[in-house]
Amino acid sequence: MKNRVLSVCSILVILVGCSINPTKPQEKPPASPPPTQISSIEVPITVPYSVIEAAVNTALPQQLFWASNQYFDCPGAIAPCTWQVGINRNGPVTVSNAEKKLVFKVPIKTDGARVDINPGFKTHADAFVDVVIIPTVTFSLNEQWKLVPTVTVQVDVREASAQWKNISITFKTKLRELFEQRKSGIESLINTALKEKFDISGYATTGWNSLNGNFKINSAPATWLTVRPTAIMAEVPKGTSEGLRVALGIDAYLDVVAQDATPPIPSSTPLPPLQIVDTVTGKFNLSVPSKLSFNTINSTLDSFKGKDFVFDVGGKSIHAEIIEADTYGNGPDLVVHTKVRANRLVIGIFPLTVGAYVNGTPKVNPEQKTLRFDPFDYDIATSSLLLNKAEWYFHGKLKEELQGSLKVEYETTLNDLKATLSRTLETLVISDRVIVNGTVDTLDLNTAYVTQDGIVIAANASGRLVLRIK
Repeated sequence: MKNRVLSVCSILVILVGCSINPTKPQEKPPASPPPTQISSIEVPITVPYSVIEAAVNTALPQQLFWASNQYFDCPGAIAPCTWQVGINRNGPVTVSNAEKKLVFKVPIKTDGARVDINPGFKTHADAFVDVVIIPTVTFSLNEQWKLVPTVTVQVDVREASAQWKNISITFKTKLRELFEQRKSGIESLINTALKEKFDISGYATTGWNSLNGNFKINSAPATWLTVRPTAIMAEVPKGTSEGLRVALGIDAYLDVVAQDATPPIPSSTPLPPLQIVDTVTGKFNLSVPSKLSFNTINSTLDSFKGKDFVFDVGGKSIHAEIIEADTYGNGPDLVVHTKVRANRLVIGIFPLTVGAYVNGTPKVNPEQKTLRFDPFDYDIATSSLLLNKAEWYFHGKLKEELQGSLKVEYETTLNDLKATLSRTLETLVISDRVIVNGTVDTLDLNTAYVTQDGIVIAANASGRLVLRIK
């Protein structure tokens, strides 16, 4: 077989030598990029306590409660006694504590507290009354994006008593019972003052519409952040040190696109129905691609051209020079095509040129922050041809050295990329009224895949995004 090959080569290429060229690898379907993860963007809204307090103070009258001619049995009296008292505000109502509910402090002073003893005899004793009124308010959010209050008033009658001669008279229980009957009036006043007063639909609409689009995050190379909102939600309103917090969360697909022209603007969608959740995370996961072009890879392989490789076969050394080395993409694989010229193969006179195709699958190592191609092996057609006509080709280090030259260290690139992304997201101006503040917690190599233009190395950035509306 070998003599037949050599004979053919001798006749056809006496001057230029013989070539062994395998067929190109069979075409494979293109690789799919990693799926885009849904991110959450927080939209914090704070209603200052001063606004809530002003509404409550306007609604509540100075006199909260007045009762007179309230009969009860008092000891030592010939007939039932009566009591009276006025419960008045003694200053502005303020929020005293705030967690899941707002707790209000109502300063109280009493007026005209006394017990009439044997009313027919017109004898009375001044009374001492100590009352604490504690309104609490929880808020929910309705489908119209309005805050809905639920008001509860607790009354603690600590003391209601008088001293007549040597007799202690108390009407604490009677006052508490009457308060329980009448406190709904205070609840109604506060509820009316706060009901649907706070409408956040404008914040929701502004946040939703402003995020749908493309935002330039780098100039060289031109890089865009594309945002496609998909859902909107809100936490149950809760109190903080600054005010009533209503946190909206907008779920969105975030994509980074590297191209000079502005990407197509995502189709806008109307504000979807509200979802209520326990917590809005504001956490984002963003795939940040960088491209390693085939031109760059080929320039790396240029160092191999003209290099002499030694193939050891049965104690005999065969020298071969690389005359071609280039790459292209085929589905999920990087294909490396090489040609070597072996000068001592054909009848000891004529040069022999041997081509080969090697398929490499891109793999990232997140811990070492590297890209390499593994497995990296001869294509099936190449292997079959070389085994029959140039088996010596397998007895060298060419493939291993090619694989080693294609290993890329990415630690510096990742550090630079994280710094750039952090600076960009720290303050990203969307419009005059809308600003995004973001922090990048981690940026790690995630995956790599082959395209028609080169290798895309995708790093995964995670952190927090907050959209602030002025």
